[in-house]
Amino acid sequence: MVTNQNSKVTIWIVIDFPNGKADFFSKTMKAKLAILNGADDFDFVCNYIAFIHYDLIVVKDEILKCTEFAVQNYKVIKWINEFAAINNHQIIQIPTLIKNVVSSNINEVVYSSIFVKS
Repeated sequence: MVTNQNSKVTIWIVIDFPNGKADFFSKTMKAKLAILNGADDFDFVCNYIAFIHYDLIVVKDEILKCTEFAVQNYKVIKWINEFAAINNHQIIQIPTLIKNVVSSNINEVVYSSIFVKS
């Protein structure tokens, strides 16, 4: 891929749209391929199906590992939540869960590169 190194345009890639139900390994493999093809930043779709089924261990593990992956590769990460597929209570719970996992495990120095998006 040829890029203009002086450009301020960044390339974002969405990983695992629309359901976010792929495992961590699949998501990071897609992200690695995206990096090789010039991606600057990631939008990871949160596994809201696991969340709906109360499989919070899977969701927390995914949030932690994918966030660590992005941070280790100096990439901005946004967690996308498909709010149309969940109820109002869950709309509040998922971003809170993401915030808690990140704040408990990730160095606050990189907080400015981690977002939650609906």
